Amino acid sequence: MCGRFALYSDKSQLELFLGIGLPLDIAVRYNIAPTQSCLFLKAEEKGRLNPSILNWGLIPSWASDKSMAGKMINARAESISEKPSFKSAIRKRRGIIPANGFYEWMKIGKSKHPYFISAKDRPLLGFAGIWERNQNIGTTSLETFSIITTEANEDTNKIHDRMPLILPRGDWEKWLNHELDFDVEISPMLTPPASGLVKTMEVGTFVNKVGNDSSNCLAPPQADLFSNLD
Repeated sequence: MCGRFALYSDKSQLELFLGIGLPLDIAVRYNIAPTQSCLFLKAEEKGRLNPSILNWGLIPSWASDKSMAGKMINARAESISEKPSFKSAIRKRRGIIPANGFYEWMKIGKSKHPYFISAKDRPLLGFAGIWERNQNIGTTSLETFSIITTEANEDTNKIHDRMPLILPRGDWEKWLNHELDFDVEISPMLTPPASGLVKTMEVGTFVNKVGNDSSNCLAPPQADLFSNLD
């Protein structure tokens, strides 16, 4: 699964990676957690990127409350086209979640050790996602998203058996084109990322606490004694 990630690049670096200007300010985040809001890139007509701020944890259009959000942070690639909550979104409302990397916890004995997983050759990654609009809750439309996950590749499978579906920048236009035949063009993209794309780094337990959101989340394990003083 993917339960935490980070987006701390400044606006100019983000714009360079995305290839578009950002009309909104993006807060520096080292520990984005489920139900929180963050940058999500929708597809406009002809595949243009539409930067938006959405809540993480998909709430289906038919839901009458927010109780499902915490359980819908990830959508498994293997079953996404069949699940009632996801099957419409994967065909009509795909998007990209930019991130510097994500966290995963490796179980060793009775303890879990956090790792930060990031791009090997560039500062940012693009996770594949789906989004949904709900008009049954509150007085305004609520837009939420899920990160699509796959089986882990050789880069990360020693840490965890799942990982986000990471899309190379060159595949974004295709992913965001909702006019393409889903079964022929999009479904084959729902596979684990190629090995050699990411690197892993063990970090301290400072990141375990959702309220901790600073660069100390990336500090090595031996820094735990000091980072936990924050």
